[in-house]
Amino acid sequence: MTSAYQLKRVPERFFEGQTDLLTLARQLGDENLVERLLMCPHMNEPMQPFWGDVTDSWHQLSMTSSEKPDISLWNAGCLLLGQRAHQVLRLHLTADGEFLPITVDGEPMHVFNCLMWGKEDMSLTEKAYLDGYEDGIATLAFDEADVAEKMIFKSKLEAGATLYASAKFKALVERSGLQGVRFDADLMDPF
Repeated sequence: MTSAYQLKRVPERFFEGQTDLLTLARQLGDENLVERLLMCPHMNEPMQPFWGDVTDSWHQLSMTSSEKPDISLWNAGCLLLGQRAHQVLRLHLTADGEFLPITVDGEPMHVFNCLMWGKEDMSLTEKAYLDGYEDGIATLAFDEADVAEKMIFKSKLEAGATLYASAKFKALVERSGLQGVRFDADLMDPF
């Protein structure tokens, strides 16, 4: 059984909210926050101390995007949760990050900022090299015992930019009928 999944978009079906960092910094009242916002996933930094009144709108990712998701990816290291997804997931995700209020096209929602690292299994993780220099990672695996009880987590080797989920989280989302993300057992596939 797979112990970890990469969370991915479903652009052929769902809209997505995604605010660029300059717009987000302006909404938070300080353009100088751009660099800090950029580093939040990597530094595993909470955004609550400087969060404020943030709005977003739905964006069509493909010609066939036509539905609002219950749950979707939002910028690096974050999820966007509709009211139903927030009600279902909030108690399960509390230990893994923070919830931040946001309004998307007039609808109250929540950004979930993941603050949980998953421990990589270095015996199964392989670094990539280009011309003899380290260039990211070629394969990624997580320590099954470490991630089994976590819901959502990030990889330090990937600088926290990608969200991963446990089999436990996948089962909860599927059992609850939440729509908007897919779970890919290939942890390195960018598509």
